[in-house]
Amino acid sequence: AAKYDYLLKDSLKLKTTFLPKGASLKAARYYYMVRFNNRDEVRKKLLLRGIDTKADDMSDCSGVTEIGLKEEFFLNAQNAVRKNVEIPNNPGLKEADIRYISEQLNSLS
Repeated sequence: AAKYDYLLKDSLKLKTTFLPKGASLKAARYYYMVRFNNRDEVRKKLLLRGIDTKADDMSDCSGVTEIGLKEEFFLNAQNAVRKNVEIPNNPGLKEADIRYISEQLNSLS
């Protein structure tokens, strides 16, 4: 994840899951999410370039009416669920793989 952070940091249009300042460098991120307004189109382009991604499988809480909050309180959650793309992030990736994935993401942003 730290390599992605470094390689994707200059992409102005790309929103990623950067760690906040002061966060531990030992933090493990099981998922590495990237946000695109045109998520499905981006996923198709990446797949054609040999990068298998996954749509965000998290759910937003706007449908839980029992807590008594209105749907408009959850706009960020709804937005994230529709736009997030999970990119490959596992110990089996080589540095060359991470560089290639980052280059492709930067070219799409």
